[in-house]
Amino acid sequence: MRVRPGSAPRGGPRRLPATWAAILLCTLAACGSRPGDDNTLSPRERQAIIAELDQLASHPGRGAPPATMRHATPAHIDALLATPEFPALPFELKRQALALAGRGTALDLGRPSDVLQRMSNWFPERFGTPQARNGRLASAADALYGPYPDWTPEATAFMALWECMPQIAWETPDANPFRQRWKHDSFAPLAAGASGQRDFGHCVFHWSGEPDRLERALPRPDAAARAAAIGQRAAPVLQARFDSYLQANGCAGRGPDDCVLVMWMWAGLAAGDPRLAETLRWLEPAVRPNGEPPPLSRPAEEYGPGPQQEGEARFDEAIRKAAFLRSKLVSVLQGGGNWPAGARAQAFLQLAQLQAWFDANVDARWQPLYALARQHAALDPWRALGEGAVDRAALLDELEALPAETDCASRQPWFRHGGAALEAAYALRELGRADGLGCARPDWTWLRDDPGGDAHALRERFLQLAGQPGRDFTHEIILNQLLQGCAGPSQPAWAIEACTRWISPAPASLPAASPAGQRRASRGGVAVSAPAIALATPPLGADPTPAAFAAQAEWLRHLAATLSHADPAAMEPVAADLALRGALIHGAQRWPLAAGHLVELALSPGAPGIVTHGLQQQGGRLLLWVGPQGARRVAVPSRFGSGGNDEGRITAVTDLDGDGNAELWFEPATPCEDGAAGDACPATPPRMGELRDTVLSYYHDDSAPAPAPEKRRSARR
Repeated sequence: MRVRPGSAPRGGPRRLPATWAAILLCTLAACGSRPGDDNTLSPRERQAIIAELDQLASHPGRGAPPATMRHATPAHIDALLATPEFPALPFELKRQALALAGRGTALDLGRPSDVLQRMSNWFPERFGTPQARNGRLASAADALYGPYPDWTPEATAFMALWECMPQIAWETPDANPFRQRWKHDSFAPLAAGASGQRDFGHCVFHWSGEPDRLERALPRPDAAARAAAIGQRAAPVLQARFDSYLQANGCAGRGPDDCVLVMWMWAGLAAGDPRLAETLRWLEPAVRPNGEPPPLSRPAEEYGPGPQQEGEARFDEAIRKAAFLRSKLVSVLQGGGNWPAGARAQAFLQLAQLQAWFDANVDARWQPLYALARQHAALDPWRALGEGAVDRAALLDELEALPAETDCASRQPWFRHGGAALEAAYALRELGRADGLGCARPDWTWLRDDPGGDAHALRERFLQLAGQPGRDFTHEIILNQLLQGCAGPSQPAWAIEACTRWISPAPASLPAASPAGQRRASRGGVAVSAPAIALATPPLGADPTPAAFAAQAEWLRHLAATLSHADPAAMEPVAADLALRGALIHGAQRWPLAAGHLVELALSPGAPGIVTHGLQQQGGRLLLWVGPQGARRVAVPSRFGSGGNDEGRITAVTDLDGDGNAELWFEPATPCEDGAAGDACPATPPRMGELRDTVLSYYHDDSAPAPAPEKRRSARR
């Protein structure tokens, strides 16, 4: 482990005074050790060992001295650590002895808590009590030396566990190691330093074997390679010890011996280990990942508005269950062959159920301490979706297998941690089932700009959907989000072809009307419509009462019958939708066209903008197309507004290309006025869109063949 700056006294390690060695030797000699005993040390041997340790403590560069130690041999260091007098030695001398102990047998590893027991015995002044350990384990003054390349694998694993175990397990070994604490990053390993990395495997393979101040500095690549090699020696031993401990003890332990913590560390080392998968299956009934945690410590109504204090066992246990699910998920995803069929579906369903429990129980009073999304990357089970080789198609199948009543908020973590490609692929499935988006909101910037194969393949599928008939919302969403309305001087080649196919440049201004009030387009359509005809609306009042909604529904039925002789029942869905939104009609006008009537309903002030099919729409107006076939609603995307709360006003309705699809022209509802200082209003050309059955979308000129795509230049391919 690398000792942080400030760990040594000024000027380097201080050599022990000669009197110290004499006093210690006298003390040790009184213990009655018998010369020649393999497990004991003679006074002369102790004196020689302490002298060599004292010599090491006075030289910060470790280098070759351990190999030339005549008395501080591995066997003698083992014997020294076993003496009852060793804990009384000075701290610097003891950690020098520990730096040499890795070549012997003293650092053998049994159950995880054995490490703390040894450290408490050897360093009682630093690690012997909870008070001594609490908040101080990671301090530079308490840092120990090792592991080193010449250590045995067993000793390397021993020190790696000391340095990489979450500190909270060492601080309070009788408690839940997953409990949360305010302003205390107690889940960090000792070797983490200031890093936010909390993964046990990352610590073992990257940090534990870092050179410390007893060694000569190494270039960064060499230091990293050394740390990785040391981690590779420790990992198999740790896996074997975790396995044997859990097989013998199950979930009987607490603190560092907690079975969920041990499996979590094991998964961090080797998620694909078949023995880990077997152990997870065996111990899952004891953990009960979807079982109800213990109740709150007092009735819920007695808690204040929050945030509440730490120490709520109900939520600490829920975090522990989340840690188990994370271990299970990484094992299933990275070692699927070790699990029976259906294990992945079960794990995903368990995760969705656990998330639902957090959503229902961890309200604002316990945020953010106990929020599942707040947990660090090594503990949050959702983060497992972005690790390892995940079959996206299989993951999508599991997403769709969630219960139908699963809301969008519960699906969002899948998208957040499954990556942009996962959410885009799920959006394609939503668009394939219905016209428009449901819960997914693709990362359109990634789809548009990423040069990778995933983005390219998904982009092509979106463009194919945009051209399918009967998908008006899909067409508008893709043209507006993926193609950005074909705005800008440069477009990639794939966008040029799509823009040429679906979007034509809109006229810069509204064509002038003929003296007769109308001008015919090339196919006989109306280029400029007659003025709008105002419609008388019933006096509904300002209050959205049942009587007002009933009168509004009757007026809509009469409108359908009057304009098109259609079945008045065609207006019932419109009336029901307005009643659901609490919106009343306070104005109406229509434009007569050859194929029917375009009707605009101005809704009661304050009617909120709405989102349907994943499309943000204007909320202050409702457009209807009323013709011989009945009445249908026409969604007006928010982009036709003039910014802010100004949804614009319709100034004209045309059919420039004579295709029977009306074009609508918008101008700001509140005209700009020149400022007092003489600032002129900026020129704002009218916004124009063309009806595409149920959505007002981009204009496409059907009166002439589209220009060849290659005639348009692209700044980037």
